[in-house]
This record gives sequence, C-alpha cells and structure tokens, in this order.
Amino acid sequence: MLMMPILKISPLALLTTKDIHSLVDFESDKILINKFSLKSPTILEIQKHKLDLYAVYATNQPYYLKKNHIKYHLFSPAHYGLDFYGDMLFTSQHEVNKHFNRTIHFMDASKKGS
Repeated sequence: MLMMPILKISPLALLTTKDIHSLVDFESDKILINKFSLKSPTILEIQKHKLDLYAVYATNQPYYLKKNHIKYHLFSPAHYGLDFYGDMLFTSQHEVNKHFNRTIHFMDASKKGS
C-alpha cells in the first residue's frame, strides 16, 4: 500500500567551467553524460576544451572542483522549477489494519525527516 510520495530535488545537474551564467547562453550541444566522475580534475582537464556542459551529481562533485580551485557554474533542475518524485513510502495493508496510529505517526515522522 502506497503511503505517500516523497518529493525530492534531483542530485543531477549540469556544470560548466565556462564563464556562462544561464543555460540560454550556450551555443553548443557538447555535453558530457557518461560514467566518469569529476573526482579527478584530470578528467575535467582532458575534456574542458571539447565540452561545454558536464552532467554531475551536485551533492559531491563540485566539492572536488572547489578543492582544486577550479571555477564553475552549476545548473540544477530545481533552479528551473523542476522537482521530482524520487521515492515512495510503502507499507502493507496488514500494518495499516493492525497498527493504524503507528502507520500515521511513521508517515508524519517521515515527512518531518525525524
């Protein structure tokens, strides 16, 4: 039984090392979307003259650029009004029937993040 969808902000974002502050300003369609991580600035250095945008995880990958003093601009879907239902909270019908109050309390605590 579905209890509630959990609205999340996607960790995926687009990153550029160019001095561009809006996606509208891009004139190229060269985007790196693959299995490589930007943990190693070497990957960025190899690709930076060939590509304009990199698909990254905004949760950790910009850290490595900051650590290596590499300037960048991040474009997150949330900045453009896009949110996603990332997870769903489920329980069994048996749990709801036998422990309705506990089910409601668990759902409320999940909403609060506690």
